[in-house]
Amino acid sequence: MTGHRRAESIRAFRAPILALTLILISAGCSSPGSSSLVDGPPNSVDLQSDDPAGPSFSVRAEPGLEGVARLILADPAATSAFPGLGAPGVWLRDTVELILVRDLATLEEEGIGTPERWVAGLADPPAGRIALRAGTELETLASLRTVFRHELAHLMVHEASAGRAPRWLHEGYAQFASGAWGFDDAWRIQLALFRGGSSTLADVDLRFRSNSEDVRTAYLLAYTVVQELHALGGDAGISAFFERLREGDSPDVALRRVFGVTQEQFERRWRSMVMD
Repeated sequence: MTGHRRAESIRAFRAPILALTLILISAGCSSPGSSSLVDGPPNSVDLQSDDPAGPSFSVRAEPGLEGVARLILADPAATSAFPGLGAPGVWLRDTVELILVRDLATLEEEGIGTPERWVAGLADPPAGRIALRAGTELETLASLRTVFRHELAHLMVHEASAGRAPRWLHEGYAQFASGAWGFDDAWRIQLALFRGGSSTLADVDLRFRSNSEDVRTAYLLAYTVVQELHALGGDAGISAFFERLREGDSPDVALRRVFGVTQEQFERRWRSMVMD
């Protein structure tokens, strides 16, 4: 889920958060055992990797969550290549700030977002920061990895599209790249389309501004849109689509130039795929 940056929130973000421990982590793990812990000043840990393509992370974690941060960033699957965009370090040249807290609502004053209770992560792509909810028995390493990749994908989409990606692409790609899709939710998508509530890409974007139930459906619908883009052109097509957006094309023009279809034609193909 993306957040929006404001000038005042940037100033507030630079101030320390009460009871957060600062951990400086430089990471980008490519294989098990490639990272190592090295000594550092009090309340700090450096995690280094031999992988030159990995981004660097500056991590803040509530007391007791420092080990969770190390586990996530030492997991090679967490920063492995993303479909069509490759390694995170290709796009994320600046240090990414990763925040781990038990309650995301405590970050509201920083301008990173106002999450629903079911939200497990937040991203602020322009500021290069992501936040994860951690510290309960519900968050396994696998689930944290999925949320981490989802939020990291938002930062990559922002950079790869030069900030021009529509909401359906932001959320759909993040779902697609993180593996957050659940096939048991397929009925929800078909019901939404059957009722005529989301027949265009613009309709999907509108759902993200609605109630919680509509937002959850919007995530699923957006996933199927990106899934269909990948079915049309694979990783190369996804990469070219982002390139066209980065160069200033609208989604409609990018669809024409990369996939040879108009947006209307693509939407018909997408609806047909979902309803089958």
